[in-house]
Amino acid sequence: MSVDDPSPGLELGISSVRPFVMTSAFENDRAAILVEWVQQCAMSPPMICVAVRKGRPIEPIIRDSHAFALCEIADHDLTLDRMIRRACEHDDDILESLPYETLRTGSPCIMRSGRVFDCEVMRHVDFEADYELYIAQVLEVKEYSLSDAHEAAPTRR
Repeated sequence: MSVDDPSPGLELGISSVRPFVMTSAFENDRAAILVEWVQQCAMSPPMICVAVRKGRPIEPIIRDSHAFALCEIADHDLTLDRMIRRACEHDDDILESLPYETLRTGSPCIMRSGRVFDCEVMRHVDFEADYELYIAQVLEVKEYSLSDAHEAAPTRR
């Protein structure tokens, strides 16, 4: 669903209780990290605020691309949650083992996740703390099902 609709506001239904995977790509670099603090901060245009721990490998990629995607981890998908947590602990590239596609910004959108928010960065706030904030406009929202990921996954022999 494109969010270019000039309607008065769009409720995204983001719950900061659920973890998200934040992804970004620029030229030949890409990264994915787990973020737990996400909140909608405007309805028209729809915008979100994401808190990211400083020093993560995704920072220079977001700086250069001015974009990221937020991939919601579904409540019932404990396997994906475990895979991502393990990969983030070791700074592994989780995107090597998961099917993904790109939307408007070119950020990887994990097809096994629930909803994906494709976002363009409007502001980056670096304050004297262990986290920094990214405020972004949501350009597109797409909902995936587990069958989408199975159809996109390469066959193994």
